[in-house]
Amino acid sequence: MLFYFVFPLLYVISRKTPNIVVMLFLSLIISSAFKAILSAFGVVETFFTFSLIHNLPLFLFGVVAYNLYVHLDKINLSPAWAAAMTVGAVYGYFAIQSGKFNNIIFADDFPWKGILGVLIIIGLAVNPLKIFVNSVTQYIGKISYSVYLLHVFVINSLFPFYKWVYETHIGATLPISVAEIFAYLVSAMVTIVISVAVASLSYRYIELPGIRLGRSLLQRSQYQVAVQTSPAGTAQKVERSSALLMRQPEDVVGGSCSE
Repeated sequence: MLFYFVFPLLYVISRKTPNIVVMLFLSLIISSAFKAILSAFGVVETFFTFSLIHNLPLFLFGVVAYNLYVHLDKINLSPAWAAAMTVGAVYGYFAIQSGKFNNIIFADDFPWKGILGVLIIIGLAVNPLKIFVNSVTQYIGKISYSVYLLHVFVINSLFPFYKWVYETHIGATLPISVAEIFAYLVSAMVTIVISVAVASLSYRYIELPGIRLGRSLLQRSQYQVAVQTSPAGTAQKVERSSALLMRQPEDVVGGSCSE
């Protein structure tokens, strides 16, 4: 959670592209050095995994992806190459999960996931392949922040179910390797379904009201400043702009604002 205290500072610093690149390289160097120091002192791996220093490069890769996205018109990438980039990056992700990228250049595979994530985002922005960009994935994207916040609690609550699936019932008559894959798929599907259901409730009853409240406060603040400090007519412009801001908060969260 320390990241959320650092985030405003990152936002100010990273508004210029050169700053983002410098911060990203520094964060990768610091992360590798931090892991080496912890290993030398025998600190458990879990501490590094959940530390801000370890996770910061991944957030910065997200900032890089956003900056590339907003300048997409300057990227000369054909739809065919974009599709190949997306598919290649997805394959690379599965390769990482199999352990083929362990300790190559970086201290662990986390930075590779950031790089591949950037490639997937830009590839799909240029050529939104239906298998990845459709009504289902767009809805999950809309509620993704709630999924991010709540999935850990869902997973923790399902540990007894995972144990039941792996040790006693599911796939008991299958060969061990096949049974493990089957048990994993069952566990993953149940986790996804419950996480999406819980996140949907959170999005509807917590996120959207919070978004509307925030926009209402912003609208009121902008209008008051305009009335007090701006020439005649500016307040009316701010009022119209703020009214536009209040429209369809779920579209902005889903990334499909029409204005």
